Formats: sequence, structure tokens, C-alpha cells
Amino acid sequence: MKKILAIMLCAAAVFACKPEDRVSVDTNELKFDYKGGTEQIRVTSNTEWSVTSDPMVTVSPSSGVGDMVVSVSISENTTITPRTSTLVFTAGSAPAVTVNVTQYSNTASFQKFTVTYSGDYDGVTGNVSFEADGPWTVTAPDGITVSATSGTGNGSVDFTAPENNTDESALYEIIFKCGFHQEIAQVLVAPAILPYGGEQYSIRHMPDGKWWMTEPLCYIPEGMKASEDPTDNNAHIWYPYAVENGNVVVKTDEETIKKNGYLYDMKTILDVDEIKPETAASLEGVQGICPDGWHVPTRAEYLALCGSSNKAVGEDNAPDNKDAFFYDEAMKGGSVVKFNEGGWNFVPTGARSKSSYSGAGSYSKNTIAEANTEDKSLAGLPALSYVATSTYYNFKEGSNLQFFALMSTFTTKLPGKLALAYMHAETGSQVRCVRND
Repeated sequence: MKKILAIMLCAAAVFACKPEDRVSVDTNELKFDYKGGTEQIRVTSNTEWSVTSDPMVTVSPSSGVGDMVVSVSISENTTITPRTSTLVFTAGSAPAVTVNVTQYSNTASFQKFTVTYSGDYDGVTGNVSFEADGPWTVTAPDGITVSATSGTGNGSVDFTAPENNTDESALYEIIFKCGFHQEIAQVLVAPAILPYGGEQYSIRHMPDGKWWMTEPLCYIPEGMKASEDPTDNNAHIWYPYAVENGNVVVKTDEETIKKNGYLYDMKTILDVDEIKPETAASLEGVQGICPDGWHVPTRAEYLALCGSSNKAVGEDNAPDNKDAFFYDEAMKGGSVVKFNEGGWNFVPTGARSKSSYSGAGSYSKNTIAEANTEDKSLAGLPALSYVATSTYYNFKEGSNLQFFALMSTFTTKLPGKLALAYMHAETGSQVRCVRND
């Protein structure tokens, strides 16, 4: 009797320790586009389990023991309506678990599609918002970044287009697909062109991080006019010129003016009635003759490009920055070739030379010999050109008031060097502008 009682107690203990049946899945919803495909479900169970489905869906395996991963496949939906199904997972006495399956029809489409963006040549940001009745995808061209590449139902996708460093518009097309339906978000980035004074100037984002004009300024302020006479000390703007057979020929045609710009003295460049030695240094970085949002470049801004300069007052040594973007070791300064390869577009415009207040002004007649330039297309053009900065250098009583300027040198040893030198305030020089950043 005692033996029988012990066996019964043991059996009862075993029965009491048996765990409850369990089954669960890692998702309760699957969605397929009209093309169909295969998705996976992870089943977690402590016993035998099975799954039932209708013929629309294939589940493999459809039964198992313990934890497993099953594949759920569905064929293409060739109807015009979405399809739905339900998978039911059961395991012994455990509550059944259901997974809802939806497949969109091949008529899924965008019900609304709105594109908005803003920006200019320096880049565009925008958004595409839409209502969709199915899964959608986004394909972006090179250069465009998008916040999402796929989704289902209504959506909103942000995008960014890069800066345009050319003088032509850049058009990008972002393709959105939903079912057989396709929408294209066209994004137009404006060309790198600066309108000013009735002209349009090409501009470029230089490696120093700044936007520069890549053409000489050809703007005449209201109430002023250009002179054909470089000896005229009452003029402040002079026409461009060429040297032909050793003679100066003034150029007043629109094509040459657009290419070479005018030559300006520092009062006009800095837009002041008078330059006083005691206040000249305060004019560094002024807007001057440049358009709103732009300024006359400083010595430091040109140094970042060419790396070489005459000494400033108080400097022990002349700067020689080999890390400057267009520096050339052989030139010991900037190189015309490197400036042009970088898109800065150096134009040898010459200069209305002036060395002192009492001296007469004249067009510089030295020309570039073919042997003295790496770029043979420049042969015959003026050899000495100045491009003004707004940085004051020094004053010599009764003789000279000087600013720094980018100066060109074309010799056998220096066949196209660009470096900062001193320029008299009444010299007529080329002007470029740089954007305020």
C-alpha cells in the first residue's frame, strides 16, 4: 500500500510540474506589394506547433517543435483589389496567435503628390509629401540625399540638393514609385551666376570655402563714367585696353568690357570720397563697389589662395604659405595655371599704372612673351595686372598711399606668378568681389 501511494504522489508531482503550452510570433502583420515575395516570421514555442493559411499564402515549414523561423510567400496580385489573409498559429492548449497578411493591388498609386523646396546656387533643401495606397520607393540621383527610400501608405520625404558650381542650371529628378504608378520630383538648382548692374557674373565656390566672382567687374556706379585717357587724374574709371604692335589701343566694345572689366582707382573701389591715411585701415572688407552681400576681398582672403605677399607694416617676414590652395613651389607663390584650374579664371587686364600723386598715369604696355608663360594662350596680353584688395599698406607724405593688390608676374623664371604686392591708390586695377560668409 505504501509503495502504491508513493507512485501516485510521484505521478502527481510530475503532472503538476509540466509547463503550460506557449506559442508567439515576432510580428502580427505582414504587408506585400503587388509583386508578391517572401517575408519571415520567428516562432517561439515550448512545444509542437502548426500554422494554417488559405491558398493565397504559402508557409514553410507549416509546423514544427520549439523555436523556428518560417517563410511566408505570396504570388503576384494580378487583380485590381488588395488581398488579405490570416495566418493562425496553434500549439497544444496555448491560445491561438494570428498574423494578418495584406497584399496591395497593382493599381496602388499616389493620391496626392506635393513638392516644395527653396535655395539657390549654393544648394537646395525641400520636401515631397504624398498620400499613397500602397508601398512606395524612392530613387535619388547622384548628389541628392533623401530621408527615406521606401515606405507604405502616406509619406513625407526630405531631400537635399548640392550646390551648383557652374553657370548652367542643374536639374535633378527624384523618382517615386507606388505600384505601377510613378511620380517625378524635379529639383532645379540655379546656376552660379550673380546679377549686378545689368550684368551677370559667373561665380564659383573656391577651396577656401568662399564664393568668388570669376570675372572682372564691369560696373559703373551711378553718376560716373569711364575714361579713355589714362593720364586723366580726374577720372576714376578707365576703359580696358590691348597692346597691338607696341601701341596701346583702348577698347570700348561691349565684348572686351565684359571679358576684361573696367580699371578702377581705390576711391571708386572702396566707394569713398576720400581716402585718409588715418582711416584707410578701417576700410578693409567693405562692400565698396561690390553688390549687396559681397565685399572687396582682403589681403588675407587672397593670401589663402596664393600664399605669397610683400610684408605688411609690423611683419618681420613676408608671408610664404605653402598650404595656400593655388600655391606653386616653383613660383614661390600663386600660379596662374593653378588659379585657372581651380576655376578662379585669371584675366590679364593690365593696369592704369600710377606710382605717385604727382606722376602721370599710363596704361602698362608690357606684354606676356610666349617664353614667359606656361599658358601659351596668354601670350601678347598685358603682363602686369593688379586685382585690388581692400587692405591698406602704408602712406608716404606727398608721394604715395598704397594698398595691397594681387599682382601678376610673367618672366622666364616666374612664368605666371600671382602674389600680393603694393599698389598706389590711384592705380587703375581690376576688381573681383567675394561673398560675405
